Amino acid sequence: MTFEFFEAVDTGRARTNNEDSVAIDEAVALAVLADGMGGYNAGEVASNMATAFIRTELGRWLREAGASATDTEVRRAMDICVDNANRAIFNAANANPQYAGMGTTLVVAVFRDQRLLVGHVGDSRAYRLRGGRLQQISRDHSLLQEQIDAGLITPEQAAFSANKNLVTRAVGVEVGEQRAHDVLAILEMIIKVARADPQHLRNSRRANSLRAGFVHQLQRRFQNAFAIAHPVSVPDPMSRLTLLTNRVIPLIRANTLMVGTMAEDVSKRMTVRRVPFAYRQDIALHWNARRPEFSHIVNAASLAMPYLEPYLIKTMRLARAQITDASLVADLDLYCAQESTHYLKHRKFNDTVRAQRPQAVAHLEARLAADYAALGSKRSLRFNLAYAEGFESMALAIGHMLIEDRDHLFGGAEPAVAWRVLWQFGGGIGHKTVTFDVFEHLYGGYLWRIIGLIVATVHIMARTRSGYKRLLQEDGLWHDLRSRLALAGMLLRIFGNLGPRLLRIMRPGYNPREVADPQWMHDWAALHDAGAAGVAQIDTTRRAEAQPMALAA
Repeated sequence: MTFEFFEAVDTGRARTNNEDSVAIDEAVALAVLADGMGGYNAGEVASNMATAFIRTELGRWLREAGASATDTEVRRAMDICVDNANRAIFNAANANPQYAGMGTTLVVAVFRDQRLLVGHVGDSRAYRLRGGRLQQISRDHSLLQEQIDAGLITPEQAAFSANKNLVTRAVGVEVGEQRAHDVLAILEMIIKVARADPQHLRNSRRANSLRAGFVHQLQRRFQNAFAIAHPVSVPDPMSRLTLLTNRVIPLIRANTLMVGTMAEDVSKRMTVRRVPFAYRQDIALHWNARRPEFSHIVNAASLAMPYLEPYLIKTMRLARAQITDASLVADLDLYCAQESTHYLKHRKFNDTVRAQRPQAVAHLEARLAADYAALGSKRSLRFNLAYAEGFESMALAIGHMLIEDRDHLFGGAEPAVAWRVLWQFGGGIGHKTVTFDVFEHLYGGYLWRIIGLIVATVHIMARTRSGYKRLLQEDGLWHDLRSRLALAGMLLRIFGNLGPRLLRIMRPGYNPREVADPQWMHDWAALHDAGAAGVAQIDTTRRAEAQPMALAA
């Protein structure tokens, strides 16, 4: 097949310099486009570096690999080249003060016979023109797209959003994990400034030092979290702080990430913790090699969460307008914040599953998207609140089961995955009463509560079974007798532990407050909050200990 390539860029009406860059290697059917970050220094340098680097390196690899390279190998080569370009731009920005903070978006396209492989970072887009119709085939890495995906705003509302210029991924901004969703850390810094003891700020030198330190940290976190098209450049530290807070606080409120007010002490309520779980790019789907069947049970359950959690948030936000109890409203807001952080973590993990089993994931995600769209649009608020309460009660029971049986279920597992699963189910323990209290406050009723529990339990478990069945089928394990016996034994163990807990929930007069929290989870939270090695540094060889153990420094 013969391909023709054309390119054109334009400065546009708003700027005097052109930060776009296009590079094409027709011999290997490679096209690269980059748009330097509008408000960053030397955006045009970053975009030119990215296109030149990838055209050279990826072009060389494509020539050497030839037509015999598989699509998987090409995708891997694209990943490596983009990662190397990211490092090169990041190092150049650090080595040259005039380039500090530069970054770029990116689109990479490799044409292969009847197929097109596309990779992208940021909000530069790839489109397909067919039959006179232009269709976007990439999905923006932007705050606006995250809002739409989470169901926080509609595509129609997005057209009038003030957050169109905030991207959540960029090339060259940071090496390693992108801190695209570090909003809560920003809030923490703002709170520190707001709560600074005036007594310590009376000395002007000390005040300026403290303020400048806070502002520096705040700006760094903010710039790592979001690539801003028009960064703040105000010489006075407190003026910069004012401008930043004016931007950040409304942004947090608009995205249901506001966790109460700065003046409110929420330490006695639930805590929304940022837990930096890091996943290797080559993490195996059988992250528990001893128990691949359990790995896929968890994988399938995780795939459901990015569809369930926005549904829960929307349901609770609809209920919020009818709640008269201020304390319950505050708890509801914290619940939504916590679910938002869980949503982002699940999305990140699910990307690793999707990359390895795209067909199985696409099948399950299509069904889940349809399910929760129908529930949200066709069912009453009473029903949806009952479903939410049913799910949270079930999740509480599962969390207790996982923690108590953690050594058996997660022994020998990939540490980052094991601790993510335990931590996020443990997070449900912290907000175990919220959906129950909201449901009882607005409607109540034993029958509706039990209906919600049964429907949520059957629905989630049915979709999870469908997911792990397809994953095991693609692995060739579904029809393997040894694997099926191991799966049956695993399910018997899980439901043998879970069954009595679900029966307790079905009792009249049940209240989640009567369920004692595992001390192990409280100890882990305390270890994390104290900063003792960090939650991701728990010693995974000592999982069965009565208390979580941090790795030695």
